[in-house]
Amino acid sequence: MKNNKKLILVMLYPYLYMVGIAMSFLLSSLDIGFEPMSFMLVLGLIVNVCVIAVIVINLIQALAGQHRSADLAKANMIIKLVHIPAYVLHFLLGCIAIFMSVWGIGFIIWAIVIDLVTIALSGLVGVSAAISASKEKTLSNNDPLIYGVLSFIYCIDVFAAVIYNSKIKKATHS
Repeated sequence: MKNNKKLILVMLYPYLYMVGIAMSFLLSSLDIGFEPMSFMLVLGLIVNVCVIAVIVINLIQALAGQHRSADLAKANMIIKLVHIPAYVLHFLLGCIAIFMSVWGIGFIIWAIVIDLVTIALSGLVGVSAAISASKEKTLSNNDPLIYGVLSFIYCIDVFAAVIYNSKIKKATHS
């Protein structure tokens, strides 16, 4: 992720919430008057603002032609691959939550929302790569459009990131 160090926040996005929830449970069990919901709301606000800022900056820079498509495609592929364990963990939490009565509904909704936001944010990185590839003409015909759309489809986005990374890599090295 050479010039895309700012995208590390996007890569860590689903994991930051897991750390936040673990810290909330830990601190609330210490009986020091800690309010876990306040902590989670502040953490959520900070993380969302940072990630959205990174994505907006990345998209603007891609539109301005300041990123190489090969760098963005590689960053997108790495981000998508790193998110796989988070998706699996969210699925497992959802399966466990089915047996947790009313509290389980909250866990299921949380897992779905975090997954949707994660897919949207990493999909925008794919769109940035597609924009850069279109500007550089490293992808032919409708490939940038297809890459951009596939970046938002659950599970298919990972395959698209790997395939288009290799296509862009071949086009830039030939």
